[in-house]
Amino acid sequence: MALSAARNDPQAKGVAFLLGATDFEAMMERLERYGRTEAYQRWQELIGASPQACPACYRQRSPLTWAHEVAAPLLLIAAGNDPIVSPLQYCALARVREASGRSIRRVALSREGRLWTAPLTKERACLGSFAGLGQFTQDHLVLYPDLEHTTTPAIWQLVNQALVTWLKY
Repeated sequence: MALSAARNDPQAKGVAFLLGATDFEAMMERLERYGRTEAYQRWQELIGASPQACPACYRQRSPLTWAHEVAAPLLLIAAGNDPIVSPLQYCALARVREASGRSIRRVALSREGRLWTAPLTKERACLGSFAGLGQFTQDHLVLYPDLEHTTTPAIWQLVNQALVTWLKY
């Protein structure tokens, strides 16, 4: 919701987007694959059709389609072991933002908030090369390679750091 609201608010100072789907079609495919029937049906009701019946409905509503319109800097937080929202979705969103001229700082952190030092494998490798945090006046894609679909105190501390920055300017 915050990402969508910022799309329509040129005065938005920043958006923290945590663990949410950016590609609704891909999310629905995973919900179906992993037998998450209740969540699949809930999303189908929200959209008004199945992905098979109206793929355009899912593309139109997916942040991946319109995130380039958001002027505010984004703090994108992805979990490397999330079974439903793959890090690939966040990497795709970062590419969309880069294609629109935004600079994306790629960061990999441990669940405790320390710089990740191990190689990134499988879907996590989409992050590519990464560094530490930069100024929150630019977009950040922060991957927690060892997390499932959950948050930690370190994540909330990071979000608070971004909020402090955004509220100052």
